[in-house]
Amino acid sequence: MWRPFKPASYNSYGECMRALYRQGTPGAFYKGNLVRSAHILLFHKFNTSLTFAAEGTFGQQWKKLKEIPIIPELLLSCSVDLLLQPLHVAETRFTIQNRTKSFAAYPSIASYFKNTPLRDMFRGSMVHLPRNFLIALSGLKI
Repeated sequence: MWRPFKPASYNSYGECMRALYRQGTPGAFYKGNLVRSAHILLFHKFNTSLTFAAEGTFGQQWKKLKEIPIIPELLLSCSVDLLLQPLHVAETRFTIQNRTKSFAAYPSIASYFKNTPLRDMFRGSMVHLPRNFLIALSGLKI
């Protein structure tokens, strides 16, 4: 069931364009964009929902935590990224797979969730930590 993923490599720009053309241009340029759009929308929805839930549930503790501006943003964004890691992996796999039906590893997002082991969906989830730290730093008022 498990299929290794190896992105294609090309020796020239022309070779790359020919391979994409065989996959059905212009659709080959947009592989994974639907999953990425869903990921972005869900990230912002969950981040906002968790912020309001934390303010309502923890009240004074959350206000004290917000006095250290980097902590709440880092906690929220890391939690949401961990929750949405399967979509991030799906986006990557849809982007690097061949778009033609006979060579595609996943014909749909449902087949991705059905055929991919859970451990593979959450692999690499700690990679988001440095990015989230820099995002949290950007919220500091210097």
